[in-house]
Amino acid sequence: MNLEWKRLICLPIFIIFASTISFAQQPPKINRVIIVSSKNSSIPDSSSKIVKYNDEVRLYAVLKCGKRYYLGYSKSFLPDKIKINGKVYSVKNGLLKRWRKESWGELKFHWYKIMPRLAPSHPTGDYKWYSNVFSKEEGEEGRWKGFDIIEYKQYPLKGKDWSLLLKKEVGTERFRVEVLFQGKVISSPGKPDPNSQSGISPEDYYRGIKKTVHRISRLSNHPNKLIRYIEALRGVPWVWGVTYRDPPKNTPSRHQADFSNPVGIECADLVISALRAMGNKNLNYTAAENLVRGEYTNPAVTTSFLTYSKFTPFKNWTPRGIFLKGDKIFIFSKKKIQIRSSDFDLIKEIKIKDPSCELLDIAVDKEKIYTLIQKNLKTIIATVDKKGIIKKLFTPKINKTIKIGKSEYQCKIEINPTGIDVTDSKEGLNIYLLSSGTIYVFNSKGENKKYIPVKEAYKKWDPTGSLSVTNGKFYLPAGEKKILVCDIHGKIVDTINLKKPFLDADVDGKKIAILYPFPLKVQLRKLDGSLLQDFTGRFLTEKGEKVKIKIGSSPEDLHIGDLILTVSPTYHTLLLYADNGNGIFDGEDELICAGHNGVEVRKANYLEGRKFIIKRLKPGINYK
Repeated sequence: MNLEWKRLICLPIFIIFASTISFAQQPPKINRVIIVSSKNSSIPDSSSKIVKYNDEVRLYAVLKCGKRYYLGYSKSFLPDKIKINGKVYSVKNGLLKRWRKESWGELKFHWYKIMPRLAPSHPTGDYKWYSNVFSKEEGEEGRWKGFDIIEYKQYPLKGKDWSLLLKKEVGTERFRVEVLFQGKVISSPGKPDPNSQSGISPEDYYRGIKKTVHRISRLSNHPNKLIRYIEALRGVPWVWGVTYRDPPKNTPSRHQADFSNPVGIECADLVISALRAMGNKNLNYTAAENLVRGEYTNPAVTTSFLTYSKFTPFKNWTPRGIFLKGDKIFIFSKKKIQIRSSDFDLIKEIKIKDPSCELLDIAVDKEKIYTLIQKNLKTIIATVDKKGIIKKLFTPKINKTIKIGKSEYQCKIEINPTGIDVTDSKEGLNIYLLSSGTIYVFNSKGENKKYIPVKEAYKKWDPTGSLSVTNGKFYLPAGEKKILVCDIHGKIVDTINLKKPFLDADVDGKKIAILYPFPLKVQLRKLDGSLLQDFTGRFLTEKGEKVKIKIGSSPEDLHIGDLILTVSPTYHTLLLYADNGNGIFDGEDELICAGHNGVEVRKANYLEGRKFIIKRLKPGINYK
């Protein structure tokens, strides 16, 4: 066979082989990008998820190319199986492939988090928040005006690969990924659109961002299950008049607050949305007014409507100090002593009869009140009876050695103490006086038995005046937020740190009574600084009777997660979020609710001036 024939025979084979190589090197056309997510190494799927606080959640970018899907490069350790709309695509069944980076080129990924603005950037009226109804300023308050447009912003994330491990951030977040390949950008649903008022593409918006945009709602780690779900709605904006997206059908799963795709919340809807996500699919969305009337609720603790009223015992006088003895609290000013119960009810008021006397500090032992008094510019130790009559005990004097040349002389000098406390012992009464960084111990006759210098008292801290003796230790307020703890030798062994500046404090046993200046109020705290009781407010019935509400787990107690429903001046749904540690409902406890900033936690003193009732969800509703 000659050379020409050989060339003709080999030519088609070469052309076919070259064509095959060329086809193999052509990358598949990317039609779509889809986000799938996995929870704790589960099979990644395209559905949005409600996840627990500690769940590990990872997002994956999946490329749809014709009838096949691509995830990861060749020899990738990424999952080899995914679910999209319930159908399984795997490497094994040939429907999931790996992208050939060596042949087709590298892909560039950019991940984004999509979050709503909590308020519109350009509100139409004086009402600064989203609203489906007219505000008072706009007239016809509460009348339907149409679905407001919720605005969304996108935040770039650090991930640049096929997958992204999410941070454990409580609340609802949505995500988008885009792929850059051969100069083209292909995005998953939720791409931004600067020409749209919502800020995202119109194809991904209908009365809120569509459920096609991948969403992760992470529960909190709160001890109460219902509240864990409520906190998963953090980041969802308040929309006044939030409602169903499919009127007139009013399908609950199509409500704007529903976990199927939450885009806006109001106070009562916050609770129903969480309950439905917990399995109560038979619940319909309702108003706070209906919860008050008994829809889904029963009365708890009391059937009475309550109010929270500020308690101001210091209207007509200004106290200067406090003393704690057992279950009694003593508050004093220059001319007056009030004795109050452990609930801060007034037991007795003592007014000092002698106009020339001024109280500096007090101490109590066996119902007897000892005082540190300034009279005619001198400091004396005295007692005061229940009629306010002063009886002098002694003027505090100590021995002093004076050196003149080589000679030493003994004399007594008066001291001007700022703090006093007393204890009883086998040897008799001990009167402790604090003066210039030294604690002096006297007996009832005025004899100085010993003195204890407080070491480093003025190097690091400045004792402010008062003194407490308990638990075999000395407690000295120092600075605005600190109490020094000294042993019997005057060595500082500990400090108690308080969060706010105080006027005076006294320690008895394991409790601290604290007098705060701005505003004037009294609290009881533990030695670690945690709150025991706050006396700034009281809960009253409609008849004006004081109510003490215990927080606990018995049927008669107020439970974490119980509903606090205000009825005046407006209806509002709140839940007990946290006890401050004292087991009593007071103004320092915390409530969770939906407010203008979305899911909010407020102090219970928010209830001041509001009429409210405490409700518990009916049996049969799954909320625990």
